[in-house]
Amino acid sequence: MAGGGVKPGVSYGESDEFGYNVAKDPVHIHDLHATMLHLLGIDHTKLTFGFQGRNFRLTDVHGKIVNSILAWGHARAIENLLGLVPDCTRAVADQFGPKRQIEQALMGKGRTIELEQRPKAESDPAVAAASILARASFLRALEKLKKEHGHEFPKGASEKVRKQAEILVKGKGPGVLLDTAKCHFRTADQVLEAAGHRRDELGPEGQAVSKSRT
Repeated sequence: MAGGGVKPGVSYGESDEFGYNVAKDPVHIHDLHATMLHLLGIDHTKLTFGFQGRNFRLTDVHGKIVNSILAWGHARAIENLLGLVPDCTRAVADQFGPKRQIEQALMGKGRTIELEQRPKAESDPAVAAASILARASFLRALEKLKKEHGHEFPKGASEKVRKQAEILVKGKGPGVLLDTAKCHFRTADQVLEAAGHRRDELGPEGQAVSKSRT
């Protein structure tokens, strides 16, 4: 499992010597999917796909985020940063679970650092600065898309955004949305319909739909 904050080569849990039974840290497939979606910024309870006339969730009616995997990812990030900035004495992390989960996942370097968890981490200047850098990276990505496609990419989900997306789809086909947009939102359906296309033209990759709970 790699991506979304989890580095390549990560393994979680253990099987017996025959590879048949779980020996340590069992995780249900629905919990794994819920965790993977969470790492990608998607709420697994709202992500659905249409099949045989009804909407299904990838996690069905189950799925719990495995906080110990999130803790492992946070711990590795702290360890890696300490390799670059060894004199750092404090780290701030999201408050997604008990503090001890991250502390137990820390290795040699991280065991000496002061770990702080808070629900609104942006109140810390360092986290706020990181958010600004992430925003700058997002804006650079938009500029890169503009150069690649020769088309404006305004931010958000306003009427202006939809109009620009319609022009892009009419000029390059519905598949361009898979490379330039989050297709699980309702906005994608509105753009496709206005451009004379349907969601099924996006193929399997574009069939997941996020729906608000009522």
